[in-house]
Amino acid sequence: MARYPRAAMVGAHPDTQLVVHMVWATSMRERVLDPSRDAWLSRHIDVPAAKLGASIIAVGAAWDHVHVLAQWPPTVPLADLVQRIKGSTARLWNVDLDAP
Repeated sequence: MARYPRAAMVGAHPDTQLVVHMVWATSMRERVLDPSRDAWLSRHIDVPAAKLGASIIAVGAAWDHVHVLAQWPPTVPLADLVQRIKGSTARLWNVDLDAP
């Protein structure tokens, strides 16, 4: 008897579910993220994630950091997912919300 149960097989591939809790801080831990902007953040995180085949489960921000819970396909490196989400949202935040 196997010590660990075998993965369910779908065709020739195991059924894999990857979930990650990502947390990142603002530059110098500056208090620039208003938690009331969670809806804005969630909308703008969904777009780059979807382009990589990932789905966002939850998003939340504190004044100096962001939490994202995501599910993503095993064909996408986690570093690529994080880079796309952080890069695009930081760029949009700076353009949309910090512009004079």
